[in-house]
Order: sequence, then C-alpha cells, then structure tokens
Amino acid sequence: MTRSQPRGWPPWATALLVIGALIAGCGDGEEREASRCIALFERMGEARFVGLPRDDEPAEEPRRLALNFEGSSPERIWYGRVQGRSIDYSEEAGPIGGIDPEGGLRGGALRLGPGLPQNASRAALLLAAEGHSRIRISGRVRLEGNPLASEASSREVLRVVEHRRELRGSARPSRSSRIFGSTHRVSRRLDPSGWDRFELSFVAGSGTRSLEIQLLHRSGDSEEAVTRYDDLLIEQSAALDAELYGDLCGGYRPRDGRELETPWRLRVALRSQDRRRQETRDAVLLPPPAELSLPLRVPPAEARPSLRFSYGMLPEASRAAGDGARIEVAFRGPRGGSVHLGAVELDPKNDRAHRAWLGARLDLGEVAGREGRISFRSTDIPGSPPDALDAVLIATPRVEAEAEPPADLNVLLVGVDTLRADRMSAFGYGRPTTPALERLADAGIRFARARSQAPWTLPSFASISTSLYPSAHGAGRGGHDEWTPIDPGTTSLAEVLAGRGWETHGIVANGLISPEYGLDQGFEAYGCTWTMESVEQDAPAVVAFVEEHRATPWFLFWHIMDPHLPYLTDGSFREEFTDPGYEGRFASGRGAMVPFQALDPRPGRRWFTHEGPPPPPDLSEGDRRFVGDYYDAEIAEMDAAVGRVLDALRESGQWERTIVAFIADHGEGLGDHDHYHHGYTLFDDQVHVPMLLRIPGRDEGRVVDRPVAAIDLAPTILGALGIEPPADFQGVDRLSVDAPEDDALFIEYPTYDSSAQKAWIRGDFKYLHDPVFRTEALYDLGADPAETRDAAAEHPELVLQARAELDAFRWEKIQKGRFHLRISGAVGQRVELTIATDDLFDANFASRPILPDDRFEMDLERRHLSLDAVLEQERLELVFWCRGNELSVDLRLDGEPAPGGLVLAGEEEARELETRLSREEIPRRAGQELPWPGPGRALLWLEPGLAELDPVLLDPEEIERLRELGYTR
Repeated sequence: MTRSQPRGWPPWATALLVIGALIAGCGDGEEREASRCIALFERMGEARFVGLPRDDEPAEEPRRLALNFEGSSPERIWYGRVQGRSIDYSEEAGPIGGIDPEGGLRGGALRLGPGLPQNASRAALLLAAEGHSRIRISGRVRLEGNPLASEASSREVLRVVEHRRELRGSARPSRSSRIFGSTHRVSRRLDPSGWDRFELSFVAGSGTRSLEIQLLHRSGDSEEAVTRYDDLLIEQSAALDAELYGDLCGGYRPRDGRELETPWRLRVALRSQDRRRQETRDAVLLPPPAELSLPLRVPPAEARPSLRFSYGMLPEASRAAGDGARIEVAFRGPRGGSVHLGAVELDPKNDRAHRAWLGARLDLGEVAGREGRISFRSTDIPGSPPDALDAVLIATPRVEAEAEPPADLNVLLVGVDTLRADRMSAFGYGRPTTPALERLADAGIRFARARSQAPWTLPSFASISTSLYPSAHGAGRGGHDEWTPIDPGTTSLAEVLAGRGWETHGIVANGLISPEYGLDQGFEAYGCTWTMESVEQDAPAVVAFVEEHRATPWFLFWHIMDPHLPYLTDGSFREEFTDPGYEGRFASGRGAMVPFQALDPRPGRRWFTHEGPPPPPDLSEGDRRFVGDYYDAEIAEMDAAVGRVLDALRESGQWERTIVAFIADHGEGLGDHDHYHHGYTLFDDQVHVPMLLRIPGRDEGRVVDRPVAAIDLAPTILGALGIEPPADFQGVDRLSVDAPEDDALFIEYPTYDSSAQKAWIRGDFKYLHDPVFRTEALYDLGADPAETRDAAAEHPELVLQARAELDAFRWEKIQKGRFHLRISGAVGQRVELTIATDDLFDANFASRPILPDDRFEMDLERRHLSLDAVLEQERLELVFWCRGNELSVDLRLDGEPAPGGLVLAGEEEARELETRLSREEIPRRAGQELPWPGPGRALLWLEPGLAELDPVLLDPEEIERLRELGYTR
C-alpha cells in the first residue's frame, strides 16, 4: 500500500517526499502533458515512494577509543619512515618519534620528528572493524618548526585505509606510500590555538575487517620539523539500514544551490559507459525492495515513444559482498492494471563492467497515448538472498518521441583550454592551423576581439558558464592550491536551458572545472577526467552523443585540453608543423615533448615586485621556434577533432538545427614579455581568445570587430534561442539590435596566487592596474598590439577615465560576501590599520573614499593587510576577504588605539583594540541597514551575498597534477 509518510519514516526518506520545486523547472501541467519529450525528474513533486528503509530500531552505543598520550599508550603503534616509494615500519619509535610526557594539550602527545626530513613519514594504528560500521575519527595536530605549516599542500594529516583482512599479531601496516582503493584522506583545519583540528566520518564497506589509521608527518623536508598529535578519538558503531543509506546519501548531496528544492536528488559520479571518465549525474536511490512512481501521459503511437534512463549503484557497492539487484519498469493506468515494460539487472560487486553508468531504452508502444503512472521497482536478483548495498540508482529518465525531431535548436559549446586567437588561421594566422574552424567561422560569426575574464581556467570557465565576472561568481579565490568553488547561488547557462527542456551534458578534460569546483551546475550528466591529449578519447564520445541524441534538444559542453602544456601531439601533426631536423633540448628517442617545467620553473604570479621577474628559460633560437611550432601542432590536432564532430552533426541531419559556439578560457605565453605558460598577466597573449558562433540561417560570414567579453557568449546564445537571459547575467547579447557599441569591458585576476590586477578595455585601448604591486599602464592596441610600450603619458585623459571606471567596477563587484570595516575619525587624523588572519587574504580589496595604492601593504604570504593614511574625510570604509578562521584588527588614530574601540554589527558594546575574533563571531548583515559608528570607532561585519564557501581540499595526487601543470608551487 502506498503511504505518503508512514510512522518511523527515516529523515532521509521523508525528505524525498517534501518537494516543493522541480529539478529543472517546467511549465504548467497542461503544457507538460502536451510535450512529446518529457524529463521525468521534472515530476518529482508528484512522486510516490513505497518500501523505503525505516529507522525506528534503537541505535547502538559507539565503542570509543580515546588516546591522550599522557606518557604512554595501551595501543600498539607502528612508526614508519618513507624510503623512496615505500615505508619502512618498526614498532620501535627510535629516531622517528615517540610519546612525550610533555607537549600536549594537557600533558602528553604523540611526536613525530625532529630529525625526520622525509615528508609523509607516519605513525600507524591497526584496529579491528566490522563491515557497515559507522566510523568517526577526530583529533588535534600541531606543527612546529615546519617551513610549510601555512601551505595547503601540507595540510593532509590523516589517512585511513580499510582492509578486507583482519590485521592481528605481527601484521604490519601498508608499506606503499601511494595507497589506492578504500582510502580516506583528511586535511587539518587551522585553529587559532595552534592545535589544528581534523575529523572524519564514514561508513565502512561491507568487506572491511580492519582499519589502518595513519598519522602523517608533513615535514616540509625539514629536520627541525615536529608534528604532535593529541586528543585522538576513534568511535565505531553498527549502522542500521536506514542510517547506512542516510549516511551514504549524505556524501552525494548536491551543492549547487538547489539542494533544498530537490531533497530527493543525489549527484553521483561513476565511470561513464565507455569507462573513459568520471561522470556525475542526477539520480534517485532505491534500496530494495522499494518503488518510485511518477505520473505520465505517454505520447501517441505515431510518435514512437520510448523511455531512456541510466542506472547503476553507488561506488561503495563495488566493494560489498553478495550479488546485484534488478530494476523492473512498469506502467499502471488510473483504474489499476499493470503493463510490464522491461527489466535490467546489474551486479557491480562481481562484474567490473557494471561499475559504471549503464543505459537502457524501453519501447513504450504498448502503452502509447495512455495516462497513468510509470514505476521503477528495485528488487534483489530472483533466487538470491538480500544483500547490503543493493540500492540502485535511477538517473535522468526521459520519455522521448523518436519519430519527431525536437522543435528547439541544439547547442554545442566547444571550450578549449589555453588557445590564443592569433595562432589560429580562422583569425588570420599565416599557417593553416584551423581549417575546420575557418569553415565554421565562414558559416557564422567571428568575434575578432574577444577577451576572457581571467588568465587561468577555473575563474574563466566559471565566467563563461554564468556570464558573471570572477568577483561576482567567486570561483578561484584563495590560493596556494586551495581555491573556492563557484558560488552555488549563481545561474549557469546549463541551468537556464535545463529549465526549458534541454538535455544538458558535459564532457571535460580539466580537473579545475570538475564538479569539485561546482562547474557541473545545471548539467544532468557531467563527465570529467584529467587528460592532456583529450581529443583522442573525447572526440569519439562527442560524436556518439550527437548520433544518439536526436529526439530531445540538447546542450553539450565539450572541453578540450590539448593546447595546454605539456605538448604531446600525435606524431603526424608534429611532423607537419615542426622542423624534422630539430635536435634541441626537447627532442628525444620516444618522440619530442615539451614539458611545463622546462619553460616556467616558478609558477604563479608571486614574482612581481617581491622576487623580481624570473629569468627567461634557457632556450636556443631553435628551441623557441620548436616550442611555437609544437603549439601550432597541438592546435591543428584540436581543429581536426572539432572538424570530425561538425561532420557528425551534418551526417546526423542536425547541422541545421544546432547552434555551434567555440571559445577558449585563456591564451598562452610563448616568449611574449619574456615568459611562457599562462596565469601571470592580463596581456593579450593571455586573454585574447577566439570566439565563434554559428546560428543556423543567420549572420553567415559576419565579423564583430569591437571588443567583447567571454561573459557575452551565454546571453548571445540565449538571444539566438529567443530566451531572455537571467537578470543577474553581466554579459551582453552582442547580436541584439540594442547591444551597446562603445561600452567598456573588464578583466580580473582572481588570485592564482597573489594578484589583484584588473584591466579596462574600451575600443583600441587597454589599461592595466594592480593595487598590490602598484603597477599601471595604458596600451594602444591598434598601434601596439604586442603591448610593448606604455602610452599613459600620451593619453592622460584616458588614464583618468580608466582609473575612475575601474575603481567604480572594483567597488561595485567587491561588496558581496566580503568583510566590511567602517572607520569614523576626524579630517587630518592619521589612520594606522593592521588586519591579520591565520590563513590567506584575497588580494582584491577596495576602499571608499579611494586611497592611493602606496597607502596599503600586503605581505608575500598574504596574512597581513595594513593601511597607513591621513583621513581626508571623516569616514572610511574598507572591503576585504580572507580564508581564515581568525581575524585580528589593530586600529590606531594618531598613534593611539582608536578610543571608541571596535563594534560588531548589531552589538552595542565595543571591544578594545587590538582585538582577535573568530569568523563565527563576526555577524552577517546587509551594510545598507547599518548606521556609521560614532567618532573614534570602527564597525565590522560580513556582507551576505557570495556563499561562505570552503576551499576545495585536493588529494595529494590531484595536487601533484596541478603542480605538473604549473598551477601551484
């Protein structure tokens, strides 16, 4: 019997039924019923669930092991020193470390070092465990004498390895320093006490028999470094079925701003069906025996209706014992009676091919034209006993009318990494690098002077997706290889199209635009992998998508990585564009290769002013020519792959109903301004990008020869589809009749490690300004396209205009999600302000009234921001952002602490200066509601807007990949 909300219904299942909004939006019921292509998840507001697990059984008290290391420990501890790629373990602490009676929070502590420079040496505990037990581990760690104590890459302090065998007697911990499989990694969270915290909670796999808990010594290669551990608490308890599934679901909750509207929805990553990439999909979880049913009026028989859906199991199932499960699909009319439509079985526990998203298509001809409910029922495989973790995932089900092509246009967005417009024959380059894109440009629109909104991948593609400047969407703030993801409150192009019935799909090859950073927002399916030569494996997948999706309008984002360092192009392209007689430093017997490290040994932009520019790499003229030629070869390989996809559009009959857009995230230095790679400056070698748009039946061969921004692409695509862009889009539909002709555009430098540089472009002129490094310049791009000569002295009126517009832009965009400090004083008073944090300041800050750049100082590690100025008005407001858990403020007026102290918004009592505050203490308030403080006082608050996003904490392997590509030190 169907029950809307039975007694004892588990909270995670109750959420499935409390649905007030739809995943992708839809029209009213009459419009939905008339549709021939139906996204069934749009109807979750009318879903019925039957048979979900209950949670009315009493929970077991956890078994606790608390280790305070007060002089000794009852537990057996193994001490391991890294030796090459393995670890040499011993029960004797020896020179590695030991338990000290002093140095802990209340006395003793576990100590690793000093005299142990080998990074990631460790202490390990071996504990018995049971499958499906809930594990919680917490503790404190303190780093002393460690040169990398503030570095993100040194924050991993805990690894927990699940073993399928019992570790008893003389069993040793894992000897490998690179552990794959059931491994949990945890980073420390900075704490102002100096004892940083770490915490981990998970449900062990069904086959787990023991745990290996590794406490790491991230030494920074220093013999003086000491790592201390204290207050280690390990709790284990049995997980009930409802608790087990609830815990599992918790790890797959979406974080795209729609999770409260769609509480039933999980975002689960499995291998794609071709097993080439991780693919994240929207899905519902059905633990057997359970059933999900949704209302449906099936399209008529002449439309040839079919049901298409993906299915799988959670990744945890592949490590569980037992067999698989079955999904039965049926249709029931309003008066009863059931029609069996089909069934599929899957068993990822025993069949590796099933550890991926699988696809099904079922014929609905037998129920064509009927009204009723379509149901998905999960059961154990007939004849087998029920097993744990047999829950099935039903992902992105759609009813399609195969006989009728969709009325709306498809959209193919090709985004290429690291591609300069001036190296493409489609934009006038003298070598035939892009013949396929030349044909696309001739059939559509060339935007000859497009600029990206940032010179590196994460903020740039986030801007393309959301039509927002980086300071508005937030992606890429932070630094030291820990950057914030995109603000989930933004609206992406994919979300707009999904809300109007398009099937949205992404195939990307750069981990910096992965779901970890929120770039999958709005995509029903989003496949991602790190692949430097991505066209070889991804172009066939794109062709297959085009050929298989003809009944529903689709939006496909295809990201190509190939032009990015290292250069590893297919031999045929390399031979076409490079000198066959080259014998320089990049030639080798295995085929020539250009690695990142040879061109840019000091990634990031920290060298400006603080360290001086890095010397150019040691390249001969032949080496330099080979690097440029090899880059051209990479572009040609990319172009050939794009050509194959465009041919597939023509052959499938979809060319005349598909908008094709082409854009790059940023350019690449090829010795311009004496540097290679990207992410350093806002010169055009970094930000002048190709932008092409082909709209069937219009604007063939058109050239837009005025500056445009990458944020203009999304609203221009929506304009071509007749869709009004969201009100918060900051870009412009450049093809609309009322598009402005002479507006300025801006480029930002969200910290890719420590720059606040911004650019202003209007017509032929570009103005660059960086308040941290106190640099500014004006370039006449018409007369000096290589940006080699500062023309500021020749155009002082343009410099003044650019400063004013850039200051207004900086102030307008920097308000939301930042800390605000208002100071009231007297005209002529000297203000000395120092703000410190325990982590990182973002280099983007602003003041009103505007103060000269040389009044501010920020240290190289970005932990201190200071101001020394004389008040020209009675009021001063400073806006800034930091990533720490602690903020300290020291404000002096004429050399003495501000007499009125510091007031937090909403409070009356002032705090004496200097004062320390935790992030939680600082109130979130809207600034326009707040009165200015009285004379001699300061007022502090956090302006709401951008979500309070934690930075993405990467696995060591991901950090190493970023280092190999030059994104971190």
